[in-house]
Amino acid sequence: MAGVSRQGCATHPLDRGRYKEDRMIDKSAVTAVFEALGPERVAAGLLDAHGHTWEDCFLARAYGAAGELVRAIRRDPSRRVPNLLGLALAAADAAKLIGVQWTAVAAVVHAFDHHTTAFRQLAEEWLEEDHVRVRPRLEEAGRAVQAILE
Repeated sequence: MAGVSRQGCATHPLDRGRYKEDRMIDKSAVTAVFEALGPERVAAGLLDAHGHTWEDCFLARAYGAAGELVRAIRRDPSRRVPNLLGLALAAADAAKLIGVQWTAVAAVVHAFDHHTTAFRQLAEEWLEEDHVRVRPRLEEAGRAVQAILE
């Protein structure tokens, strides 16, 4: 495939090195990505992610339909470098599209690829907390709508 490398998110240059398996999840960076994506997209990413490429990893599936993230990254012809530089550029573009720092994308890539169970647990906990925070706002909005209708 021309453009973004078919190599998976696991080959992200920031995730290389002999210590990569031992690194812990950067929870603050990962949750920053969750906040930027929102609960619906995080849930979709958890549900639909089944691989480690820019087409089917958590970030790709949370971003949108299959291949949508890759298409968005490919729009810039300067990003069509199928090597480590291309992977780094793809990660930077993904961060820009999501609205987070590239280091947060690297943290999600690492967590999803190397600590999948812990990553999924963190995402599920975040979703539960987010729903708790959202519920009062929804109830307040419902009361406001009801007041308008009365």
